[in-house]
Amino acid sequence: MEQDATTAIEALGQTETSVIPETAETNDIAAAFATLGAELKGILRLPVEERGNTEPHQHDTERQGADLTERIAQLAAELAAVRATAEKARAECAALAERLAAIAEARRPWWRRLMG
Repeated sequence: MEQDATTAIEALGQTETSVIPETAETNDIAAAFATLGAELKGILRLPVEERGNTEPHQHDTERQGADLTERIAQLAAELAAVRATAEKARAECAALAERLAAIAEARRPWWRRLMG
């Protein structure tokens, strides 16, 4: 297939290097296509390769990391508070169960207490 392309180019009387000369126009066209591709990716919400300065992105990432660390600490404190409340509720339920058992024992008829 490569030979067919070379034969076709030679049949036209041109060399392979002269088919697409490197000029300012081709560079401008390549830049325009790259820009158009980036815009299209933005419209389609596809990731766009950015070759520019990545420092703002690093700052944003660091800020997000700090925010997440702060949020994790806040959630850990909330979790500790909920666990303490749950433990207190368990202790109260256990105390209530003991009291109910004592009340039930006191209300049993005397002859059932003798039987066991």
